[in-house]
Amino acid sequence: MAGWLPLFKQPEPEKRVVQLEGGTFVFGGAGGTITASPFPASFGLETIVERLAEDPEYYRRMASHLASEIGFAVQKLEGQTGNSVEIIRGELVRLQEGFAQLSQSLAEKAFEKAAAVVVGLRDGLADWCASHPELVDTLQKIAVIGFGTIFLHQVCGVEPSLSGLIAYSVVQRDKLSDVSRGSKEKKGTDGEGT
Repeated sequence: MAGWLPLFKQPEPEKRVVQLEGGTFVFGGAGGTITASPFPASFGLETIVERLAEDPEYYRRMASHLASEIGFAVQKLEGQTGNSVEIIRGELVRLQEGFAQLSQSLAEKAFEKAAAVVVGLRDGLADWCASHPELVDTLQKIAVIGFGTIFLHQVCGVEPSLSGLIAYSVVQRDKLSDVSRGSKEKKGTDGEGT
C-alpha cells in the first residue's frame, strides 16, 4: 500500500471516527460506538499540575524518553513518500516537540507551563485522530510500541534497543527470532540492502 509505513503490514483500515466530547473519547466504526473516559472529569490543569509536582523527575524522564523515541520513529520515515506518511510525520514531529517542551518545563519546575503542554498534547492528538481516522490504527501501533519500549526499559530494566524490538514483535504478534531474522533477510548477510 503506497504511503503506509512498511513496518506495519495490514489490510485496508476500517473506517473509524474518534471524537473528543467533554473529556471523553467516542470511537465509532462498523462494529458500533464505544465511549471511553481515559481520565476523570477533574483532569484539568490544576489536577495535572498537582500530579506533575508529585514526582517531576519521573515525568521529566518519561517525556524526554518519549521525545527521543518519537524522534527515532520520525527518522525511520525519512525518504518515504506518500500523503499518509507526511500526515503521520507531521503529527509525530508535533508530539516530539511537545514532549521535549514538557521535559524542559519539568526540569525548570514550571508545572503550570508543563500542565498546559500536557493538555495541548492530549487535545491535539484527539483532534488529529478525529481528522485522520484512516490513520488511527497505525498511530495506535506506534504509540503501543513506544509505551511498551518505555515500560520494558524503565520498569523492567531491559536495554532500550532490545525493549523496542520486543515491543514491536508483541504488537506485530511475531516471534522475536522471526523479527530479527526478517531484518537480516532484508539487509543480507553483509549488511547491505538486497
